[in-house]
Amino acid sequence: MGKPATPLKPKPVIQDTPPAPTTATLAEMQAMCDKKLYIDITFSGKTFRVEARRLTPEEDAQLDQLLNTVIPAVLKGRTQEEDRMDVTNLEFIRKKGIVEIEARSLALYWCVPMFAVEKPGLKDRGEITAFIQTKLNSALLSTLFNGIRNGGVTLAELVNFD
Repeated sequence: MGKPATPLKPKPVIQDTPPAPTTATLAEMQAMCDKKLYIDITFSGKTFRVEARRLTPEEDAQLDQLLNTVIPAVLKGRTQEEDRMDVTNLEFIRKKGIVEIEARSLALYWCVPMFAVEKPGLKDRGEITAFIQTKLNSALLSTLFNGIRNGGVTLAELVNFD
């Protein structure tokens, strides 16, 4: 008897170029925007899947408008060109933190059904913020907020810019 046959190793497939992206229509992209979003979060060793939806452009604009209501004071320089915003001002930092929590709370209430199911019909920003701030913890709320704010969008690597 001879030696047993050596199993053949599969040869790796090497592609010189990545697969071409799909050309999309506005309707196809809108359909993707309207699909449910699932955010997977690992917390204390257990992974949870949270159903959500993406922010609409109008909702995103409302959040941006809210976030832009807090502007730091200006530190005067010797000339107008030397003026600069005082982003270390404690009152600015305090107000900015409050507005960021309000924006996060609104987005979570609008886009993560498990919150609205527990307390439906809230419209007032203060009521929504007070409710959301009693749920989960800050790390979980921030993770959910980041998931719905970016909506699963990533930038493809730029190519062909000769």
